[in-house]
Amino acid sequence: CRMTGYGVMARAIAAMERLGAAQKVLDSLNGRLEREGALPRIYRQIGDVWRRSGRWDEAERAYRLVLNLQPRDAEVLNNLAVVQARSGQATMAVKTARDAVKYAPNNPAILDTLGWILVGVGDTHEALRYLREAAELLPGQPEIQFHLGVALAQNGDLENARNTLRGIAEGNSSFKRQAIEKLGELAR
Repeated sequence: CRMTGYGVMARAIAAMERLGAAQKVLDSLNGRLEREGALPRIYRQIGDVWRRSGRWDEAERAYRLVLNLQPRDAEVLNNLAVVQARSGQATMAVKTARDAVKYAPNNPAILDTLGWILVGVGDTHEALRYLREAAELLPGQPEIQFHLGVALAQNGDLENARNTLRGIAEGNSSFKRQAIEKLGELAR
């Protein structure tokens, strides 16, 4: 029985990765490539597996294969920007993230990525523009709120940074611990 649909495959990938079976997922996806040909969605899924596994070079190669076929795919550009940032290609990551925003200017996840990468390169003033917009589009999303709180702190707006981070620290998200740690740093 062949699985179809990106959503079904994405759930299968996530489940198999949780079991530490990334190689099985890749083998399955490579088999699909042999049977179905060079489909962008398969390369995207391969890139996602490599990205989640921290294999930046392999993820970048897979995402570039998608972009050769679909150069305006904002989600793939976004994921490529994350890979570039994590692999030390900060200048390229900013450019790639800007391209993603150009093609999906109202996507809060993509705006957040650009903002967070800008925080990483020290441009918190510009980062705040994108992070505030992402937070308006998706209020209460802990990752975006955390990124906004850090950017506010780095930009010297400590009161708003504390308020933003407190909201995360009082919640029950995967960013709770990080928010508490950042609040501790700001208290010093």
